[in-house]
Amino acid sequence: MTEFIATLGEDQATIKHVEKMVQEGEYSHCWIIQSATNTQHLKTDKKITTITFNPDFITAQLAAHLQQELQGKINDFEVAVNIISGNGREHMALLSALLKVGLGLRLVVYTKEGIVEL
Repeated sequence: MTEFIATLGEDQATIKHVEKMVQEGEYSHCWIIQSATNTQHLKTDKKITTITFNPDFITAQLAAHLQQELQGKINDFEVAVNIISGNGREHMALLSALLKVGLGLRLVVYTKEGIVEL
């Protein structure tokens, strides 16, 4: 079973999307990436590991921070990724960090039919 990782911004619609991904997905572990100033939290009973970051980080600093936080902690060769929430800087940093720790990516999204891999 794969692990799931998503960025979490402050827009309520995209937060609900990520909540549905976590609640309805079958993952061995869920990771949420969000700014330290983001006060939003997912409403779920599933175990989640949250990685927070300094919102003043430039993209390269954020990528390095995420790489350090994730290195050796994901026990698979690929991860399910959802970047519907958050912003482009966060998305670029996350993708860079995942690739640098040697993980493959499966982009996933929630639709009317359930969770779909793109």
